[in-house]
Amino acid sequence: VKQTSNDEEYNKLLTKQIAKAYCSIAELYLTDLCYDDNAENLSEQAINKAFEIIPNLIDAKQTLANLRLSQHKNEEAFQLISQVYHTLCDIRNQLASRTVIDEIEGNDIETVEDSPETEFCITTAKILIECGSTNPDLIGYACELLNSLLQEDDENIELWYISGVAALTMKPPDIENARYYLENA
Repeated sequence: VKQTSNDEEYNKLLTKQIAKAYCSIAELYLTDLCYDDNAENLSEQAINKAFEIIPNLIDAKQTLANLRLSQHKNEEAFQLISQVYHTLCDIRNQLASRTVIDEIEGNDIETVEDSPETEFCITTAKILIECGSTNPDLIGYACELLNSLLQEDDENIELWYISGVAALTMKPPDIENARYYLENA
């Protein structure tokens, strides 16, 4: 049986959705189900399943970074969230470089499908800020990411608020920008 490109695209999309579902399960064990006796292990197992399905899935790396933070393994969390940030920047830069012709002709559709949602980017910024005590450069990364998101959507209150928090966590705190961001929130 010969598979059509539509079947292949569907299978790829389904595979990615399954891997992301495992990440969501892991997040549940980090939040709502964190009091379960085996929550940490179950979270890690779900993340490992996601990695088995798609080895370099940034969603799984972000979730693992969050788990490592909760385990106080800050250095590993720092390494993981740095990888997520750089991958995210690469994807966002590829999208920004698309021309109108690319859009019309449907070129690079795969890149667009892989474009992380705003909520994913906000969570990445939050983890970068949290890891900022280990490496202050990460707060700068968070600020860059948040500023690019604000350029796309300046009506998102959470973006303004997190930007204000990021400005306050800088060394030294950027009080003027923090006030600006928080007043706009």
